[in-house]
Amino acid sequence: MLNEPRPGDDGYANPEDLIEQLGEKFVRLGIKEKYGIEFAPFVRMNEIGTWESVVNVG
Repeated sequence: MLNEPRPGDDGYANPEDLIEQLGEKFVRLGIKEKYGIEFAPFVRMNEIGTWESVVNVG
């Protein structure tokens, strides 16, 4: 079957992937709960460099 994991596959994406890193940060910091921002806009804000202005950092 196509959806069965391969041997040695732990089921997770590459932790070095930018989206994975942002997802970890999004969940760990409680971005949605704290700022009311969904994940896709959070990713876009990181891409264009406006995220820091939302949280008043730097």
